[in-house]
Amino acid sequence: ICGASRVYCLSPKYKSWKEVVLDIRLENLIDLKADRAGRLYGMRPCDGWTKTRYLVSNDHGKTWDYLKVFGFEVTGLAINKEGNAVAITLNKEVNLYNPLTNSWDNIITGHLIRPKVKLYHCYSIGQDLILEAIDEGESLDKPVFYYSADGGRNWKTTSLPLTSINKFLPSIETTVDQSNNWIISNSEYNYGGVSNVIYSPDKGMTWKEDDRFQDFLELSELIQIKDGMF
Repeated sequence: ICGASRVYCLSPKYKSWKEVVLDIRLENLIDLKADRAGRLYGMRPCDGWTKTRYLVSNDHGKTWDYLKVFGFEVTGLAINKEGNAVAITLNKEVNLYNPLTNSWDNIITGHLIRPKVKLYHCYSIGQDLILEAIDEGESLDKPVFYYSADGGRNWKTTSLPLTSINKFLPSIETTVDQSNNWIISNSEYNYGGVSNVIYSPDKGMTWKEDDRFQDFLELSELIQIKDGMF
């Protein structure tokens, strides 16, 4: 994670991966994403565990600035189905970027979240969003999850079979297959004995081991392409 980042592109002609040089600074950046206006967002994980580390670039990645919303650093960020950023601040506030006003709208405030629940990360999963949180009122810091089907304006509780989450890094890899199943993968998590990849056909109500990937010991990213293959 820490150090220079490299980008490779698969060449169909040569059937091999070639390193490509982009006109963009990618040092020490993970969780890269872009909104519909072309702003780039990324997390810098190597600035010390006590700092929040989301950055934004308005010049296609040539320069980066620390992202602040209402003066507060951002602890989690995702892009919603409309192509706008959704950001977590103060481990309890959820904010939606409004392109019409070029500003942020607060859509969830602390009083709407249970008192000892802290929000950490936000992920896009198909047309939906997932909030990853911890109930610190529980003796073992119980993970808590919310999802939104309307771009982040309203949230409902859901479930993921995770016994712990990473407070510092966004560690879930999320996607939706052509059958509209939610799929998550990450070898860091404990799924109670099931494999690295699990899927839900009902937006987190139930989860099953995904047998398509049972032969993999570890997956760091999962993408389905147009022909249905991964």
